[in-house]
Amino acid sequence: MLKNSLKQAEYEALADILKSEYVKTGADYTLQHDEPVGELKRAKEREATKATELQASLSVVTAELATTKATLATVPNIETVKATTKAETEAAFEPTKQTLATREKQLTDMLVQGTAKELAFAIGGSKNAEALMPHITPRLAAKLDGEAPKVVILKDGKEDATMTIAALDADIRANKSLSSLVIVNQSSGGAGRQSTRNTPAGGAGEQTKSLATMSPADLVASLPAPQAK
Repeated sequence: MLKNSLKQAEYEALADILKSEYVKTGADYTLQHDEPVGELKRAKEREATKATELQASLSVVTAELATTKATLATVPNIETVKATTKAETEAAFEPTKQTLATREKQLTDMLVQGTAKELAFAIGGSKNAEALMPHITPRLAAKLDGEAPKVVILKDGKEDATMTIAALDADIRANKSLSSLVIVNQSSGGAGRQSTRNTPAGGAGEQTKSLATMSPADLVASLPAPQAK
Protein backbone atom coordinates (compact mmCIF):
# COMPACT_ATOMS: atom_id res chain seq x y z
CA MET A 1 0.00 0.00 0.00
CA LEU A 2 1.27 3.46 -0.89
CA LYS A 3 2.37 5.74 1.91
CA ASN A 4 0.86 9.17 2.18
CA SER A 5 4.23 10.84 2.72
CA LEU A 6 7.68 9.90 1.44
CA LYS A 7 11.15 11.13 2.14
CA GLN A 8 13.44 12.02 -0.81
CA ALA A 9 15.21 8.63 -0.73
CA GLU A 10 11.91 6.72 -0.63
CA TYR A 11 10.56 8.74 -3.54
CA GLU A 12 13.67 8.07 -5.65
CA ALA A 13 13.24 4.30 -5.03
CA LEU A 14 9.73 4.30 -6.51
CA ALA A 15 8.96 3.05 -10.03
CA ASP A 16 8.47 5.91 -12.48
CA ILE A 17 4.81 5.06 -12.93
CA LEU A 18 4.24 5.61 -9.19
CA LYS A 19 6.27 8.83 -8.86
CA SER A 20 3.58 10.65 -10.80
CA GLU A 21 1.16 9.93 -7.94
CA TYR A 22 3.14 12.19 -5.55
CA VAL A 23 3.70 15.91 -5.37
CA LYS A 24 6.59 17.65 -3.68
CA THR A 25 5.60 19.38 -0.46
CA GLY A 26 8.63 21.03 1.08
CA ALA A 27 11.36 18.45 1.65
CA ASP A 28 8.95 15.51 1.33
CA TYR A 29 6.55 14.06 -1.23
CA THR A 30 2.82 13.68 -0.57
CA LEU A 31 0.42 11.20 -2.18
CA GLN A 32 -2.31 12.80 -4.31
CA HIS A 33 -5.79 11.60 -3.33
CA ASP A 34 -7.65 13.08 -6.27
CA GLU A 35 -7.52 9.71 -8.14
CA PRO A 36 -9.07 6.47 -6.97
CA VAL A 37 -6.84 4.32 -4.83
CA GLY A 38 -7.89 1.25 -6.84
CA GLU A 39 -6.15 2.55 -9.96
CA LEU A 40 -2.87 2.99 -8.11
CA LYS A 41 -3.12 -0.56 -6.78
CA ARG A 42 -3.68 -1.97 -10.24
CA ALA A 43 -0.66 -0.03 -11.56
CA LYS A 44 1.50 -1.48 -8.84
CA GLU A 45 0.21 -4.96 -9.58
CA ARG A 46 1.03 -4.52 -13.28
CA GLU A 47 4.60 -3.54 -12.39
CA ALA A 48 4.94 -6.61 -10.14
CA THR A 49 3.60 -8.89 -12.88
CA LYS A 50 6.00 -7.44 -15.44
CA ALA A 51 8.93 -7.96 -13.05
CA THR A 52 7.88 -11.58 -12.49
CA GLU A 53 7.67 -12.23 -16.23
CA LEU A 54 11.08 -10.69 -16.82
CA GLN A 55 12.58 -12.83 -14.07
CA ALA A 56 11.04 -15.98 -15.62
CA SER A 57 12.43 -15.08 -19.06
CA LEU A 58 15.84 -14.49 -17.56
CA SER A 59 15.74 -17.91 -15.89
CA VAL A 60 14.92 -19.62 -19.22
CA VAL A 61 17.74 -17.84 -21.03
CA THR A 62 20.17 -18.68 -18.24
CA ALA A 63 19.20 -22.37 -18.40
CA GLU A 64 19.59 -22.44 -22.21
CA LEU A 65 23.00 -20.82 -21.95
CA ALA A 66 24.13 -23.42 -19.42
CA THR A 67 22.90 -26.24 -21.69
CA THR A 68 24.75 -24.76 -24.68
CA LYS A 69 27.98 -24.48 -22.71
CA ALA A 70 27.65 -28.09 -21.55
CA THR A 71 27.08 -29.25 -25.14
CA LEU A 72 30.09 -27.33 -26.43
CA ALA A 73 32.23 -28.88 -23.71
CA THR A 74 31.47 -32.35 -25.12
CA VAL A 75 32.55 -31.47 -28.68
CA PRO A 76 36.10 -32.82 -29.22
CA ASN A 77 38.90 -30.72 -30.63
CA ILE A 78 38.93 -30.87 -34.46
CA GLU A 79 42.63 -31.81 -34.56
CA THR A 80 41.95 -34.67 -32.15
CA VAL A 81 39.13 -35.89 -34.40
CA LYS A 82 41.41 -35.76 -37.46
CA ALA A 83 44.20 -37.67 -35.74
CA THR A 84 41.81 -40.31 -34.39
CA THR A 85 40.08 -40.78 -37.75
CA LYS A 86 43.41 -41.10 -39.56
CA ALA A 87 44.70 -43.67 -37.08
CA GLU A 88 41.49 -45.71 -37.27
CA THR A 89 41.51 -45.63 -41.08
CA GLU A 90 45.13 -46.70 -41.30
CA ALA A 91 44.52 -49.53 -38.82
CA ALA A 92 41.49 -50.74 -40.81
CA PHE A 93 43.44 -50.82 -44.08
CA GLU A 94 46.67 -52.27 -42.66
CA PRO A 95 45.77 -55.92 -43.47
CA THR A 96 44.89 -54.91 -47.03
CA LYS A 97 48.16 -53.02 -47.39
CA GLN A 98 50.13 -56.00 -46.14
CA THR A 99 48.33 -58.36 -48.51
CA LEU A 100 48.95 -55.98 -51.42
CA ALA A 101 52.65 -55.70 -50.53
CA THR A 102 52.93 -59.51 -50.39
CA ARG A 103 51.23 -59.91 -53.77
CA GLU A 104 53.40 -57.22 -55.34
CA LYS A 105 56.55 -58.97 -54.06
CA GLN A 106 55.31 -62.31 -55.41
CA LEU A 107 54.57 -60.73 -58.77
CA THR A 108 57.94 -58.99 -58.85
CA ASP A 109 59.81 -62.19 -58.01
CA MET A 110 57.84 -64.14 -60.59
CA LEU A 111 58.49 -61.62 -63.35
CA VAL A 112 62.18 -61.11 -62.60
CA GLN A 113 63.10 -64.67 -61.67
CA GLY A 114 60.97 -66.19 -64.42
CA THR A 115 62.42 -63.95 -67.13
CA ALA A 116 65.97 -64.45 -65.82
CA LYS A 117 65.56 -68.25 -65.88
CA GLU A 118 64.18 -68.20 -69.43
CA LEU A 119 67.08 -66.08 -70.62
CA ALA A 120 69.64 -68.17 -68.71
CA PHE A 121 68.28 -71.40 -70.27
CA ALA A 122 68.25 -69.79 -73.71
CA ILE A 123 71.89 -68.73 -73.39
CA GLY A 124 73.46 -71.53 -71.38
CA GLY A 125 71.00 -74.43 -71.54
CA SER A 126 70.16 -76.55 -68.53
CA LYS A 127 73.84 -77.16 -67.81
CA ASN A 128 74.89 -73.53 -67.35
CA ALA A 129 71.62 -71.73 -66.61
CA GLU A 130 72.12 -71.69 -62.85
CA ALA A 131 75.63 -70.24 -63.22
CA LEU A 132 74.30 -67.49 -65.49
CA MET A 133 71.48 -66.42 -63.14
CA PRO A 134 73.65 -64.13 -60.91
CA HIS A 135 74.77 -62.28 -64.05
CA ILE A 136 71.26 -61.83 -65.44
CA THR A 137 68.98 -61.27 -62.42
CA PRO A 138 70.65 -57.99 -61.24
CA ARG A 139 70.02 -56.56 -64.72
CA LEU A 140 66.24 -57.04 -64.44
CA ALA A 141 63.48 -55.30 -62.49
CA ALA A 142 59.69 -55.43 -62.42
CA LYS A 143 57.69 -52.29 -63.17
CA LEU A 144 54.21 -52.49 -61.67
CA ASP A 145 52.99 -48.90 -61.85
CA GLY A 146 52.00 -48.85 -65.53
CA GLU A 147 48.94 -50.19 -67.31
CA ALA A 148 50.41 -53.71 -67.16
CA PRO A 149 53.28 -55.28 -65.19
CA LYS A 150 56.47 -55.61 -67.21
CA VAL A 151 60.16 -56.43 -66.91
CA VAL A 152 62.67 -53.65 -67.58
CA ILE A 153 66.43 -53.75 -68.06
CA LEU A 154 68.67 -51.95 -65.58
CA LYS A 155 71.91 -50.15 -66.15
CA ASP A 156 73.84 -48.87 -63.13
CA GLY A 157 70.77 -49.61 -61.02
CA LYS A 158 68.43 -47.51 -63.17
CA GLU A 159 65.98 -48.42 -65.93
CA ASP A 160 67.51 -48.30 -69.39
CA ALA A 161 64.64 -47.65 -71.77
CA THR A 162 66.84 -48.39 -74.78
CA MET A 163 67.49 -52.00 -73.72
CA THR A 164 65.30 -54.99 -74.52
CA ILE A 165 65.41 -58.65 -73.48
CA ALA A 166 66.92 -59.45 -76.87
CA ALA A 167 69.57 -56.76 -76.38
CA LEU A 168 70.38 -58.14 -72.92
CA ASP A 169 70.65 -61.63 -74.45
CA ALA A 170 73.19 -60.31 -76.94
CA ASP A 171 75.02 -58.41 -74.22
CA ILE A 172 75.43 -61.53 -72.06
CA ARG A 173 76.55 -63.61 -75.05
CA ALA A 174 79.12 -60.96 -75.97
CA ASN A 175 80.63 -60.90 -72.47
CA LYS A 176 83.94 -62.73 -72.90
CA SER A 177 84.15 -63.57 -69.19
CA LEU A 178 80.96 -65.62 -69.62
CA SER A 179 81.90 -67.27 -72.90
CA SER A 180 82.45 -70.66 -71.22
CA LEU A 181 78.82 -70.63 -70.10
CA VAL A 182 77.34 -69.76 -73.49
CA ILE A 183 76.19 -72.66 -75.66
CA VAL A 184 77.77 -72.69 -79.11
CA ASN A 185 75.94 -74.19 -82.05
CA GLN A 186 78.40 -76.86 -83.19
CA SER A 187 77.01 -77.07 -86.71
CA SER A 188 77.74 -73.44 -87.49
CA GLY A 189 80.68 -72.94 -85.21
CA GLY A 190 79.42 -69.47 -84.32
CA ALA A 191 79.91 -68.23 -80.78
CA GLY A 192 76.98 -67.14 -78.69
CA ARG A 193 74.29 -69.05 -80.63
CA GLN A 194 71.77 -71.15 -78.80
CA SER A 195 71.88 -74.92 -79.08
CA THR A 196 68.41 -76.41 -79.06
CA ARG A 197 69.89 -79.82 -78.24
CA ASN A 198 70.85 -78.76 -74.71
CA THR A 199 67.55 -77.14 -73.81
CA PRO A 200 65.53 -79.66 -71.78
CA ALA A 201 62.16 -80.79 -73.09
CA GLY A 202 59.39 -78.78 -71.54
CA GLY A 203 62.01 -76.25 -70.37
CA ALA A 204 61.62 -72.49 -70.14
CA GLY A 205 62.97 -72.04 -73.67
CA GLU A 206 60.30 -74.19 -75.34
CA GLN A 207 57.03 -74.73 -73.54
CA THR A 208 56.90 -72.09 -70.73
CA LYS A 209 54.98 -68.98 -71.66
CA SER A 210 57.19 -65.89 -71.29
CA LEU A 211 56.33 -64.11 -68.07
CA ALA A 212 57.43 -60.84 -69.64
CA THR A 213 54.62 -61.08 -72.18
CA MET A 214 51.86 -62.56 -70.00
CA SER A 215 48.74 -60.47 -69.43
CA PRO A 216 48.19 -58.96 -65.94
CA ALA A 217 45.25 -61.32 -65.38
CA ASP A 218 47.40 -64.38 -66.22
CA LEU A 219 50.20 -63.13 -63.97
CA VAL A 220 47.89 -62.58 -61.01
CA ALA A 221 46.18 -65.91 -61.56
CA SER A 222 49.51 -67.68 -61.50
CA LEU A 223 50.55 -66.20 -58.14
CA PRO A 224 50.50 -68.62 -55.18
CA ALA A 225 47.72 -68.04 -52.66
CA PRO A 226 48.85 -66.14 -49.53
CA GLN A 227 49.62 -68.47 -46.65
CA ALA A 228 47.40 -68.15 -43.60
CA LYS A 229 49.21 -66.81 -40.56
